[in-house]
Amino acid sequence: MMLFILLLFFFAQNTNADLSCPFESCSSTYNSSGCTILCESQDFPPKSQMIDNRIFKLSFTNLKNIPKDAFEGLKITTLEIECQNVEFVDEKAFSNVQKLDNLILSNVKNFSIFSDKIQILSNITLEFSVSNAGLTETSVVSFLESLKTWKKLKSLSITNNHLVHFKYDFNVFFHNLKTLTISHNSIEIFDIKCHNLSTLNIYNNQITKLDKEMLLNLP
Repeated sequence: MMLFILLLFFFAQNTNADLSCPFESCSSTYNSSGCTILCESQDFPPKSQMIDNRIFKLSFTNLKNIPKDAFEGLKITTLEIECQNVEFVDEKAFSNVQKLDNLILSNVKNFSIFSDKIQILSNITLEFSVSNAGLTETSVVSFLESLKTWKKLKSLSITNNHLVHFKYDFNVFFHNLKTLTISHNSIEIFDIKCHNLSTLNIYNNQITKLDKEMLLNLP
């Protein structure tokens, strides 16, 4: 009887976790696209034995640290890290991930803590979004320079930062970039060179007039 009660208690505490998915301490659901997982703890969750390594969306909202091989063996469509208190990211935190199509970093106070650690994703990531990271006109150039090896990048989003003038030549290294989003900044003037671009989102900035010089180097 006592064993039955204990087992009942255990499953009651884990009703929000689908046993097909890794990270059983997080909330998760499972369907034909894979697992959708939400982790709200400050500590990185232990990776439990999984039935399916396909992750449709994996979200973290309160992390303080990301350990070595945190995503090893996973096939992730979207990874969202929305954590303003991240203090430590291991050098090999993103090593051995099998797939990561879309990376979203949001509300990260110390964005530089990620800069070197994510370079290992340069050959697999297709979409990258950075929001509320405190990027300025100077730091955004350094950020873009660090992405020169991301040959597969098709979509780049830099929103809710502190950009007033945005100037960059994407033609040399960003041959596959099709979509650029720089909305929700304070941009007054931009000078973007990108011949392959099909979509440019400049919504909610301080641009009062589009001079033709701003569009000369766009398709």
